[in-house]
Amino acid sequence: MSFAQRAKNWGDAKRARYEALLQELVWIDINGIAVLDAYARIDCFSISAGKSLSKNDIWIAASARMTGATLLTTDKDFGHLHHDTWIDPQTGKT
Repeated sequence: MSFAQRAKNWGDAKRARYEALLQELVWIDINGIAVLDAYARIDCFSISAGKSLSKNDIWIAASARMTGATLLTTDKDFGHLHHDTWIDPQTGKT
C-alpha cells in the first residue's frame, strides 16, 4: 500500500481504481541504456542551448523521448526540446 493510500485512509473502491490506473502506465527501467543515453543527450543539448532543466525534468524528458510519448506540460521549460505539447493551465488548451 502506498503512502498516499495510507495517509488518506482510502477505501477498497479507491484502492482498486488506483491499482487499475497503475496497470495502464508504461513502466520503464530508467537504468536502461536507452533512457540513460536520452538523459545524457537532453542534458548536453540543453546546456549547449543555454537552457537549464532540473535533473527531474531531464528524467521526465528522457523517459518521454525513449518511449515515444508526447510530453504534456503546463510550463515552457521543455520548449527547446521540440517534443512537448504545452497546455495553458488557465484554459486547458494547447
